[in-house]
Amino acid sequence: MLGAQHALDPLTTVKACVNIAGIALIQHGWNPKSFITISGEIDSRAIEKSSKVGFSLALKP
Repeated sequence: MLGAQHALDPLTTVKACVNIAGIALIQHGWNPKSFITISGEIDSRAIEKSSKVGFSLALKP
């Protein structure tokens, strides 16, 4: 497994993990406790299958 993380700006982070199923996500926070996350996964062994996409919203007061 190989992974990487990079901060685009103080509130946005891009993460990627490469193994049999490639996974990537982008996380953006608009305050220190609340985040929007968009993620994607593709199975490199079964390219003909559709990839997975997810959306997450975490709100904390």
